[in-house]
Amino acid sequence: MAEKNQRTRLDDTVRTEQLKLVFAQAPLAIIISPVAAVTLALGIWQVADHGAAIAWVLVITGMAIFRMGLVVVFKRRRAALTVRAWERLFAYSFILAGLCWGLGGWWLLPEEFAYRAMIFFFLIGMASAAVAVYSVHVWAVTLTILVLVVPATLDFALRDSLPERLMAVAAVLFMIVAYRSLRITSHFVQRSYSLSYELQEAKEHAETLARTDFLTGMNNRRSFYDLCETPFRVARRHGQDLAVILFDIDRFKNINDAHGHAMGDEVIRTLARIVARTGRESDVAGRVGGEEFAILLPHTDARNAHELAERLREQMEQSVVHLGRAEVEFTASFGVAQMDPGCESLEALVAAADGAMYEAKERGKNCVFVATPPTREDAQL
Repeated sequence: MAEKNQRTRLDDTVRTEQLKLVFAQAPLAIIISPVAAVTLALGIWQVADHGAAIAWVLVITGMAIFRMGLVVVFKRRRAALTVRAWERLFAYSFILAGLCWGLGGWWLLPEEFAYRAMIFFFLIGMASAAVAVYSVHVWAVTLTILVLVVPATLDFALRDSLPERLMAVAAVLFMIVAYRSLRITSHFVQRSYSLSYELQEAKEHAETLARTDFLTGMNNRRSFYDLCETPFRVARRHGQDLAVILFDIDRFKNINDAHGHAMGDEVIRTLARIVARTGRESDVAGRVGGEEFAILLPHTDARNAHELAERLREQMEQSVVHLGRAEVEFTASFGVAQMDPGCESLEALVAAADGAMYEAKERGKNCVFVATPPTREDAQL
């Protein structure tokens, strides 16, 4: 199931990137369409029905304006449409523009071979431009090529003139080669996007592993200190309250020795869950040692930090960890330290909490001890 979801995310990401590429390339192609139509109309002006030629140019221009509007709206994302809806909308407008060119070119075909060849040249040119610009969408470009080239090709094929029949054969060969080129180009573009996405995913996964404790999902020691540096500097600069809680599982070695490391791991995971559901969003928690954990509490004084530590201690004391038929109860000893004006570094603040934690262990474990500033003796609240 997870693999299927990952595949879906990959497909959606690739589809989104392809759509962004199409819309990024579209403006120039859209502008060229009415310019080419005007050029062709002027080229066949002497032999074409003037009203039909003007009407056709206006239709092509209207389609170009509509498609340019789609590009503008897409870039501003004002329409709440899904990626697939945007894709279909653009594809249908693209195919419709090709249909206007194909039917219009067939409609304007004169009897003179030179002018017929000129129109056919423009149609093949527009089809080639579609292959070059929009090749990431195979089905849309394939249909566009068909509606662009097939009407005139059938007209040429039904003529008695050998040159025109040869042009029809050349058009069929062009469509076959264009389709093959589309498939190959689309495959490599999709593969390129897929590899890029997979590499980004792998990079983010590696970074997460480098900063996350594999057993608990908490920040590891490095990540904890990195994340705490900014709130520490801000609190010190503005004289804000800041506290650290450091705690350690009591008699953890005995748990491992009596019940095995699997039970020890389950105890650690249980403790991590307690911390996750008890702490605040602004707090920074991490596993900084084997059975040692730390929480940085912004905008928190020693008394409030002590209250949080007590809640954590009580929940841990009341927890029963089950693994198979075995069950274990555990406790933890907590040290609390509040930053004072003389605290120069985060490491010094954590060291003060560490000293308080060991004082809690000396006093019988399963308790909270608060470190006071160096000018006063430590006291247990």
